[in-house]
Order: sequence, then C-alpha cells, then structure tokens
Amino acid sequence: MVSKTRALKTGFRGKHIATRVVAYFAVMFRNNDLEKFGLLSMDYGRGMFEDDDHCHKIRQDGYECVVAEDAFVHHHLSATFSKMNEDERVKLFNDNKATFESKWGPWQPHEYRHDRQPSDILFPNEDLLLERGP
Repeated sequence: MVSKTRALKTGFRGKHIATRVVAYFAVMFRNNDLEKFGLLSMDYGRGMFEDDDHCHKIRQDGYECVVAEDAFVHHHLSATFSKMNEDERVKLFNDNKATFESKWGPWQPHEYRHDRQPSDILFPNEDLLLERGP
C-alpha cells in the first residue's frame, strides 16, 4: 500500500483543485479561518449534510473549497451510517436534505472526479508502481 500511496501523491506537492463540496472525513482549516466560518451546524444531528452546509457557508463568504492533490487518505465510504438500519438512514438523509434545502435551496448530489491534473514528475515504471502491493 505504501508504494501505491506514494505513486498517487508524488509529483503533486502544492497542487490543489477547487470543488463545490468536500466530504469532511479529512479536512483542514487554519484556525483563524475556522473562526470566520464557524463550526459545523448542529441542525443536522448525527450527521449527513453538515459538510455540504459548511462548504456552502465557506463559498458564500468568498472562499473556495479545494482538494489537496498531494495528500492521500483512505476512507471506507459511509462505514458508520451503513451500520444503521436502512429505514433510519433514509429518514435521516431525507430530513437533513430538507434542512439543507430550507437554508440554501436545492441540494446538488456529490460527483466523483474522473480526471486528475498531471504529475510534475514522470515515472518510467509508474504502471508497475501502481500495480505493486504493500
């Protein structure tokens, strides 16, 4: 895994890409900026949509949300929420979506990126590096 991770982030130092919303499983703020934006809204209870809400607030304040290209975080999507029974999870999603929309208007579903800017470094055996295990 180390070599795969290294290949994914090497050559991207200092690069970032703007995005509408970032998932808050791994985010970073300067303390003085967080003081400007404020903490996550408690309107969403256990979660879902609090990161969308916070990103909307950040963008409304004239800042942009970005993904750091030189960082790698492995996150097992919805590991916590997948432990809830489906009816409870759907209700939480729908209730929090309604809360978000009452504050900000129609919610836009998240989209995955399908491309990435090129690395500053060319690896002659990059394909091998990505295929090798830990």
